[in-house]
Amino acid sequence: MALFESYDRRIDHINAVLNEYGINGIEDAKAICDAKGIDPYTMCKETQPICFENACWAYVVGAAIAIKKGCTNAAEAAEAAAADAQSAAEAARNAAEQSNREAAASAAQAADYAKQMAETYAEIVAIKAEMVEYLAQAQKAAEDAEAAQKAAEEAQKKVEEALKKAQEAALTAAKYSAIIELVGIDVSDYTPEQMEQVDAALAQARQAVEAAQTVEEVEAALAAAKEAIQAAGELVCASDLFRDVSLDAWYHKGVDFVVRSNYMEGMGNGVFGVNAAITRGQIVTILYRMEGEPGVDGLENAFTDVKEGKFYTEAVLWAASQGIVEGNGDGTFKPEAAITREQLAAILYRYDGEQAVAEDVLSAFSDAGKVSNFAKEAMNWAVANGLINGIGNGASATLSPTASASRAQFATILMRYMTEE
Repeated sequence: MALFESYDRRIDHINAVLNEYGINGIEDAKAICDAKGIDPYTMCKETQPICFENACWAYVVGAAIAIKKGCTNAAEAAEAAAADAQSAAEAARNAAEQSNREAAASAAQAADYAKQMAETYAEIVAIKAEMVEYLAQAQKAAEDAEAAQKAAEEAQKKVEEALKKAQEAALTAAKYSAIIELVGIDVSDYTPEQMEQVDAALAQARQAVEAAQTVEEVEAALAAAKEAIQAAGELVCASDLFRDVSLDAWYHKGVDFVVRSNYMEGMGNGVFGVNAAITRGQIVTILYRMEGEPGVDGLENAFTDVKEGKFYTEAVLWAASQGIVEGNGDGTFKPEAAITREQLAAILYRYDGEQAVAEDVLSAFSDAGKVSNFAKEAMNWAVANGLINGIGNGASATLSPTASASRAQFATILMRYMTEE
C-alpha cells in the first residue's frame, strides 16, 4: 500500500539516501523516531491539516537522519545539513576532477531527483490552490443549501397552515350540513312516542357532531342519527295495537317494551289483557326466550303436571335446571296457576343471581309481615332495585305479596329490570 503520493516513483531515491545513514527504509525511519519518543508525522498534520502525505513522511525521514547523526537540537541539525552539503560539494568536485562516471551518474540521479522534487512541490502548490478554490465553492454551496432548506421549511409550514385551515373549513361545513340535513327529515306523521325517540336521537347527534374532530366522524354521527330516526318511525305503539292499552296509562311503556322485544304478545281480539293474571308457565317461558331458548335434551322433568308438548315445557325444564324455579314441594309446578307478586319477585331474584340487599326496605309497607319467608329476600331486593313499588300511593301503598301479578304489572317490572341500572 502506497504511503504517500507518487510513492512508486520516489521511494527508490528516498531509500538510497536513507541507506547512506544506515536506515533500511521509510518504515525503519519511523521506528527510529518512535524510539526517541517523537512523532514528526503527527506534528506535521497538526501544523498543517491539509498537507499531503509526502510532506509528513519527509518530516519523518529528515528527523530520522538527524537522529542518526546525533543531532539533539535544531542548530545541530542545521550544522549537520551544512556538513552534508559541504561533503556533497567536495564529492562532486572530486568526481568531476577524476571523471568518475559513477559519481557523475549519481550526481545526475540526484539532479533528476531534485527536479522531481521541484515538480512535486509545484504540483502541491497547484493542488493546494485548487483545494482552496474547492473549499470556497463548497462553503458557498453549503450556505446556498442551508438557505434553500430554510426556504423549503417555511414553504412547508405555510402549506401545513393552509391545509389545516382548509380542513377546519371543511369540518365546519360538514357539521353545518349535517345539522341542516337532520332537522330537515320529515317526521310529520310520527306519533308523540316516536317523536320522543326522534328528539333523543337529534340531541345525541348534535353532541356527536359538535364533538367531531374530522369530516368522517361527522358523517358517522349523521348516519347513526338518520338510522335512529328511521327506527323511531318503525316503533310499534301498544296503544295502536291493543284497544285496552291507554296512551297515558302507567303501564303503557312497559307494554310497549315487552311487545317490541317480542317477550309478550296480545291475547287476541285486539286486547293485551292488561289486568289479566299472568301464569307461572308464561313467566318462565318469557325468561327462557330472553336466554335464547337453550337446549334441554337430557334434562330431567321433576314435575308431574308439566306435560310434554306444552308451550312452557322446555322453559320449565330449563328454569328448574338453573335453580330459578323449585315447584310447590309436592312434585307439581302448577304452570297454569296465576303467579303471585312474591313468587314473581322470587323467580326474578333467582334469575338475577340472588344478590341480597342488606338494607331492609320492606318495613316501609304496612303489609310487610305478609311476605312469605321464602320470598322476603327476593321482595326486599325487588323493592330496593325499584322493580316493585307497591300498589297505591304514599303511606297507603302495599306490597300485596300474595295477590296475583297482572300482565301489565309484569310488563312494567320486566322493563325496569331490563333497562334500569
